[in-house]
Amino acid sequence: MSDGGQPGYPGGVPPRDQFAQNAPAPQTQALTPPDAPYAAAGAGYNPGPPSSERTNTLSIVALVGGFFIGLLGVIAGAIALRQIKKSGERGRGLAIGGIVVGSLNMLAGIIAIVLVVVAFMAAASAAESLSEQPQSSVSEPATAPEEDGATGTDGATPSAELCAAVTELTSIDQSELTGGSAEAMAALEALAAAPGDNQETYGQIVDLMGDPMSVPAEDQQQLYTDFATALQEDAMACM
Repeated sequence: MSDGGQPGYPGGVPPRDQFAQNAPAPQTQALTPPDAPYAAAGAGYNPGPPSSERTNTLSIVALVGGFFIGLLGVIAGAIALRQIKKSGERGRGLAIGGIVVGSLNMLAGIIAIVLVVVAFMAAASAAESLSEQPQSSVSEPATAPEEDGATGTDGATPSAELCAAVTELTSIDQSELTGGSAEAMAALEALAAAPGDNQETYGQIVDLMGDPMSVPAEDQQQLYTDFATALQEDAMACM
C-alpha cells in the first residue's frame, strides 16, 4: 500500500480490468421517432372524405327546380346534402337554397289554393242569394191584384152600385165625357151617389162639370188627376 492509503499498483496505474469493474453502467434510452407525438395526439381524428372541386349536380337541380315545383326542390335538396356529406363535393349552399325556395313555393301554392276555395264559396253564396231574390219579388206582386180586385183601397168590398156606375162611365166615349153630354153627366152623378172611398172626388167633378167656376182654375188640373186615379182604383176593385 502507498503512503496515501491507496492500494499500490505497479507503476501507479490500476489495471484496465479494474476500470471496467469500477465504471458505472451506461444508461440506455429508447429513441422515439420525431412524428410519434403528433401521431398519438391525432389518433381519434377523422378528417372525413377528401374535398372535391366538383359541384354536386343534384344541388343545382334542387335550386332550379324549387322555383317551379316546390316539392322537387325540397326532396332534391335533402338528397344532395346527404351526397355532399359523403363525397365532399361542393354545392351545399345550392342544396340549402333549393330547400328554402321549394318550401316557400309550396307555402305560396297552399295559400293560393285557400284563396281560390274562399273566392269560389263566396261566388256560390252570392249566386244563390241572387237566385232567391227574383222568386220573392215575383211571388209578392202576384197576390196584390187579387187583393185589389177583391176589396177597395181601405180593404172593403166595393158596392154593386159603385161597380155599375164605374162600368157605365167607362163605356162612354171620351169625347162625350169631355163635352159634358147628358149621358156622361148621368153616369157621373150615379158614380158620385154610390158609396165608396172616392165619393167626394166624384162629387167635386160633378160640380165642376155643372159649374166650371165652382173650382178655382189652379185646382182644376189636380182635381182631374185625382178623378182619373180614383176611377182607375175603383175599376180595378170591381174586376
